[in-house]
Amino acid sequence: MSYQHGVQVWEVATGTRRWAGRGQPTRIRRVAWSPDGAHLASCGDDGSVCLWETSDGRLRARLEGHRGMVMCVAWSPSKLGVKSRTQAILLARDLRLLPDAHIAP
Repeated sequence: MSYQHGVQVWEVATGTRRWAGRGQPTRIRRVAWSPDGAHLASCGDDGSVCLWETSDGRLRARLEGHRGMVMCVAWSPSKLGVKSRTQAILLARDLRLLPDAHIAP
């Protein structure tokens, strides 16, 4: 996680950066690894949640819908839930059902 703009994933044992995701142009508040380790979710001040491929840092999807900054992100086995700071809203999304409009190129 980075309080700069973007997500960075580091190899702790070697101290080397594996990848840096720049597709979320906001301050990142929290990140969460998927249960299988294949994806990383990040949330930030702009009210979006981004889903990243952990192998290469490719932005898989950008989820929008909150009216304020998103302060928390968590995974369930097949869905992603986020809770915003300005509203007590939980958005659950099944990644298999994301419309094409939300899939990053």
